[in-house]
Amino acid sequence: MQCEEVKKLLPNFLDDELKPDEKTDIQVHLSSCEVCQKELKAYRNSWELLKQWSDLEPQPAYLSRFWTELALRTPWYTSFLRELRLRFLTPKIATVWITACLLLAVSILIAKHYWQIQEVEMVLTNLPLEEVELIENIELAENYEVIQDMDLLEDLEVLENWENGKS
Repeated sequence: MQCEEVKKLLPNFLDDELKPDEKTDIQVHLSSCEVCQKELKAYRNSWELLKQWSDLEPQPAYLSRFWTELALRTPWYTSFLRELRLRFLTPKIATVWITACLLLAVSILIAKHYWQIQEVEMVLTNLPLEEVELIENIELAENYEVIQDMDLLEDLEVLENWENGKS
């Protein structure tokens, strides 16, 4: 037999659960192998220590106390969140947090607006003079149709007045 096979069967050998031919093979192997002899000795010492061990009976109602205590325990993250709420979400601190968030939001909006203005100014400084004048007059160009409609209304009023004067 090989050492690997013997080591697997040593616990059964100690309990006398092997067939006679397997038992004989192991005894032959043990007579010539010091490594397996040491393994057998370690098993015997372990069994002796286990025999000295006395059984303990649990106290009455141990299981009910165990499950009750386990049910009362909370996960670590629940305790952590509760502590955060108690420390950082008190009414006084909540107003500070809200104020800080509002200041941050206003600061971001102002910075964004400032950067947009800077970008427009940068573009305008790089434009030729004719294009700058065109951009300054763009509002008039956008409202040109409205201005034309106003002229048309004035013409209609003149026509109405003229027709009313004729009649």
